[in-house]
Amino acid sequence: MNRPTSHILSSISSSLERDTFLWAYIFPSTLLIGGFNSHLTPVSCATLRRWTKVLDPMRWKDFSLNRVIVHPYGVMSYGVEPVGEEIPPLSTEPLPTGDYGWFSRSRVPFIPAFAHVGSMHSFTAMQRIAIKDGDFYSELGDPHTMFKVPSIIKDRVRQRDQNRCLFTGSQPQRAITVSWLVPPYCCEEVSIPPSVITERSGLYREDLTVPSNATVLHRDLVPYFLNNAFSVDIDDDYRIIIFREMGSIRQLLPTHMPAPCAQDQQFDMFLRAHFRSSLRVNILRGDIREEYDAGTIQRMMGQLGVGDDNDDDEMAPLSDSRRNSVLGQAILEEVMRERIARAL
Repeated sequence: MNRPTSHILSSISSSLERDTFLWAYIFPSTLLIGGFNSHLTPVSCATLRRWTKVLDPMRWKDFSLNRVIVHPYGVMSYGVEPVGEEIPPLSTEPLPTGDYGWFSRSRVPFIPAFAHVGSMHSFTAMQRIAIKDGDFYSELGDPHTMFKVPSIIKDRVRQRDQNRCLFTGSQPQRAITVSWLVPPYCCEEVSIPPSVITERSGLYREDLTVPSNATVLHRDLVPYFLNNAFSVDIDDDYRIIIFREMGSIRQLLPTHMPAPCAQDQQFDMFLRAHFRSSLRVNILRGDIREEYDAGTIQRMMGQLGVGDDNDDDEMAPLSDSRRNSVLGQAILEEVMRERIARAL
């Protein structure tokens, strides 16, 4: 089975067109904890350290990063072997395409804290799912209007931003609109330090329904911004980070966001929330076992006649379409590896 990588890509990794992967060392197999498209999103070891602190600043622990060779370790499971020296922690050189192991300094197996933060859907995907699910999020309002900004907030934002797009600057009136940074409808998914807004933990819709959580944007950029295809890394001099393909619209974006028209600490807070959400959407997760658990694998092995209690005479015929599925081929590849190992 020909693959662009040495491991099977999950639907998340495939849809995000990832070519660089991060593996956590959890003996005996490993866990894919994230990845990215290095052509769209060049990431250095120093950047990776900073971004993972953004995801979980309270529980972050130091680590070492090494290039690794990935090899099968059962069906839909992999092991890794470090190759070469540790990548210097403060290196600003973009990581070349490939696989990297995330190791503790003591080389004790562990899953980094940020991997427990959890991935999330983009804001656009949340809307699509909410509409499909009907009243699931009904207490938050109508998902069809989740991106609509109230007129009173629009007016204040236009005045504050002097009708200038946050990224492109001055534009004709017909080319700009007001957009949320973090749609209030998504308050249950995003994370903002509670002490900044309120003494209580968690967020409510009204916490986000404020002018500081909105900005003027070029209309063509809004769908990509709300889909978390790009965001702003404030701590890297407001660098604009591209996570996914944007076609010709990308030409509208400079390399760095211009300084906002007005200083607003809450605006920066909401912009950081958009960036953290975008990291969760685009960088985290992607292990193939999230889609194929042990029970699913065992059932398919039984259907293909390759379980522990089966012999070659009971194997599914070549004409069986299940043999050509992703899981079916992975199982048969493991069977062949075991046979070769026994024959040696």
